[in-house]
Amino acid sequence: METLRKQGKVRAIGVSNYDLEWLRGAKRAAPSLASLQPPYSLIQRRIEKDGTLAFCRENGVALIVYSPLERGLLTGKVTPERKFPPDDHRSTRRAKRRAGGAQRGGDEFHTDAAGATGNPVRFR
Repeated sequence: METLRKQGKVRAIGVSNYDLEWLRGAKRAAPSLASLQPPYSLIQRRIEKDGTLAFCRENGVALIVYSPLERGLLTGKVTPERKFPPDDHRSTRRAKRRAGGAQRGGDEFHTDAAGATGNPVRFR
């Protein structure tokens, strides 16, 4: 990819879903690595804890996150009672419990009652 970028055949190089080890390897192979697309939300914050976020900051790698509202779980409209199809990752008890905790006022954030103010997620 780096060769193609140098030849002008691609403008930028990005990767998706790389953990820190793979990201370091990608940066060695392609020093111009421009972006990483990881999952990131108030519920799923792995990139803060494993060093990925810090690595990106230090190396000028942009983050283009996906699922910032955890596929609807953080919108204030999904309750723990909501039924999802069995093959939907949101159907797990863990996902529902985490979203329910967020809506009731978890350790780090809570949602306004039914999103009444139009600001479904508010930091404490």
